[in-house]
Amino acid sequence: TSANTGEDGMYAGRGVSAAAIRTALARPLSTSRRCMPPGTEGDFTLTVEIKVGCDGRVANVYPINAGYVPKRILDCIGTVLGSAAFPAHDLPDGQSFQYPISYRF
Repeated sequence: TSANTGEDGMYAGRGVSAAAIRTALARPLSTSRRCMPPGTEGDFTLTVEIKVGCDGRVANVYPINAGYVPKRILDCIGTVLGSAAFPAHDLPDGQSFQYPISYRF
């Protein structure tokens, strides 16, 4: 799979377009803010690698540069992002991409 550089540092191969990725992640990303404990303050950035099966279902979410984010929060974010529904695509081994996430509290 060849990688295409998308906007905002996102990388996607052939299959699901960068626009479809942003659309599929919009609601889960908003919901993932709830994974942070009450009273969280500051700016946090992490990158996740997401693998989407050819049926459009998330097969795996893996944090890449999570820094000091506790495992329970990363697990919560992974579960929330794992609920995203992507369009089906024709890459039989699935499509992996990296997606940067920024939180500002």
